[in-house]
Amino acid sequence: MTVFTPTAPYRPRRAYRGLTLFGALLGLAIGAFAMITIVGVYQNAQDRMKRTATLELITHLRTAVMTIHATTGDYGTDPLNGLLEIRGLIPDSAKKTKTTGSGKTATKTPEIYHPYDGTVDVTGNNRNFKIKLNDLDQEVCASIIDAYVGRATSRSGLKALQGTSGGQKKGTDINNALAATACTGNDDANHVTLTFQ
Repeated sequence: MTVFTPTAPYRPRRAYRGLTLFGALLGLAIGAFAMITIVGVYQNAQDRMKRTATLELITHLRTAVMTIHATTGDYGTDPLNGLLEIRGLIPDSAKKTKTTGSGKTATKTPEIYHPYDGTVDVTGNNRNFKIKLNDLDQEVCASIIDAYVGRATSRSGLKALQGTSGGQKKGTDINNALAATACTGNDDANHVTLTFQ
């Protein structure tokens, strides 16, 4: 007599449950895409913060100069950085001291720096004064000018604006075309000069 033993029903082989090469590559691709996106968003936020801080510095310096000369209305023709330093009106975040020479003959000159690590020159121009931002790259230079498009009014006090390539514009002539063409210097060779009254 033969004994019948039932066989186990056919079960397909289970798929390998480990990480495959394709899965690993897909995971790396997704991770790289996420990292690139995060870095781009961070860089954009940093640029906006620097631009905002630069515009705030311009406003701060404008207000400080106008406060100092409120009773005279004449700004002279001299550099005003030293006067702003003496009065303590330069924000700490923008203040640096340049030392020339050494020992007892060393002289310290106050310097104002904008968030893009270039110098700022504040100079009297008789009944007006100028704030000049130096060492800007082309994109930043155009962005600063763009912030003043349509703002040249008696209320803002902005009388004129000039970029690296010249072409000083007055009043309502400060437009988008100026922002596109005024900053044509190479690398960090651009500047913006704002004239206030």
